[in-house]
Amino acid sequence: MCITKSYRSAYLVFFLFVSILSTKAYTQIVPQGDEIYTIVDEQPVFHYKNISDPRLSLIKYLKDNVRYPSNPKCKGKVFVEFILEKDGSIQYARVVKGLRNCNNYNEEAIRVIKSMPKWIPGKQNGKNVRIRMILPVSFDTDIVFSLGLEEIPPPEVDIDTLSGMKQYVPYDKPPDFPGGIRALNEYFRNNSIIPNYEIEDGGEILIEFTINEKGFTESLRIIRDFNDATCNLEATRLIWNMARWFPAERNGEFVESRLVLPILVEKNVPE
Repeated sequence: MCITKSYRSAYLVFFLFVSILSTKAYTQIVPQGDEIYTIVDEQPVFHYKNISDPRLSLIKYLKDNVRYPSNPKCKGKVFVEFILEKDGSIQYARVVKGLRNCNNYNEEAIRVIKSMPKWIPGKQNGKNVRIRMILPVSFDTDIVFSLGLEEIPPPEVDIDTLSGMKQYVPYDKPPDFPGGIRALNEYFRNNSIIPNYEIEDGGEILIEFTINEKGFTESLRIIRDFNDATCNLEATRLIWNMARWFPAERNGEFVESRLVLPILVEKNVPE
């Protein structure tokens, strides 16, 4: 499974969706001036903190900055329309589809969009242009990633995905995560950056990867995916960004080992 290809397709569809939604006349609140585009040669890009992935940057920004109203009884998405200016700033934000009888949620969606750091602006014919966009701000369940294991599974030499047969290699000392399974589980729970994201049910992602003789992660692949490309992408990001492991040992030497971890995807409803 190629996560990168899936991500690129999802990212393109996401921005096409944003552009197509933005069809209503905007003349009531936007002063006349340079032409405002909905589809451009080079789409605008948002980066947040040290995250290179634009879509995950958006998700992380919303997770860090959305403030749930004091009485979180509303659920759903608020769609905010705005003009992305030539310098990457946001102007003229308004709600085009909000939550009924939940004005405090609609106001919060506008606030968090207007507070965004500057984007890398879009281009048309090589020049920065103004773009009309719509972004959804979701007030829904958080997604929690965890392992749900009592101990780190033994390293595997091979796994037959059809029969489920596993072959284990004896090590004098198996690989270990600093702090053990509890620390590894806390890492997954505390470092997920997919908030307020709607899924029908939870599930499990099986990821196979190698811990090399220096303790770094290599050769990652998804053995069984979840029915959501964004969750699969986030699970692989979490694996790649793990702290350095203590490598396996055999005959007094550090050796590489291969592990399979089940990553649980669950809903966490805000109280």
